Amino acid sequence: MLLPVPLSYPQLPMGHHVLRAPVPVPEEYPTFSKYYAATDRWNDFVTLGGIVDSSMNRLQYCIATELLRDSIIPGMILPDNQSTLGFPLHHHDISVQNIFVDDDLNITCVIDWAFSSTVPPAQLLATPGLPHPRDLVLDLSLANAFRSGFESEDSNADRLIVEPDCWKVAQMVSHYMRLVNLDALQDYGHLETLCVLARRRVSPEDDDYDINSLPAMMATKATTLEALALASKLAADDEPESETRRREKEYFNAVGSKRLAIARKVALAAKVNPQFVADGRLWRWVDAVIEYCDSA
Repeated sequence: MLLPVPLSYPQLPMGHHVLRAPVPVPEEYPTFSKYYAATDRWNDFVTLGGIVDSSMNRLQYCIATELLRDSIIPGMILPDNQSTLGFPLHHHDISVQNIFVDDDLNITCVIDWAFSSTVPPAQLLATPGLPHPRDLVLDLSLANAFRSGFESEDSNADRLIVEPDCWKVAQMVSHYMRLVNLDALQDYGHLETLCVLARRRVSPEDDDYDINSLPAMMATKATTLEALALASKLAADDEPESETRRREKEYFNAVGSKRLAIARKVALAAKVNPQFVADGRLWRWVDAVIEYCDSA
């Protein structure tokens, strides 16, 4: 269940995964037009310097691996007296395509068990994502409904009572599995939530200006001798700068010089601030500034 060891990252296709620049999602924006603008600016930013497949981005994921190992996973281990549920059978593809219901919405059949397996209890207790397993359930009422139904059926079957700590670990597993499987759009958000749950903070905002916040911890780890040595090894696999520049020129010739100027300003901010995160807050701020300048 661990992230791959650091030196395997040069071989991993990163796709859209940029740890410090999570992909925008519609829920972060008031209108679809603003969401589409944010995705354009995200693409502009990650195109500069070939960030997605760069050694800098891969190093961030290596640091995340260390953080998971040292700070997150220990908080997901339950005491022995709460670990007596065995290893239940788990369906890894619970989606709307695989669930049949009757007219009263009672589940009558679940199909496609080909890849089912036994799992730790916390993974079974994690609220399933719908319509697809990779979709994280953010609505607390839906999560509570799943837990209530699970506990009701469990008590009817005269099984063990699920302890509150089990549900907390199950919530962590929901984020953990999406992060380590690289099966999400916003890896940073999952890592941040795991840190919040592991440290029992109320919300990520409690970490503002905290030397133990996720951005601060990652920035500190990036300056260690081990991280600097790893960064040097990873840099050896970066594509030639001439090829990166060629891709940049081709891309920005198509989208325009204004978008290039904005992307360069964001890239400069990221360079001078080791705790920089290009998330929804940034893109909403950029959009507000552009709207203000256009109306002035």
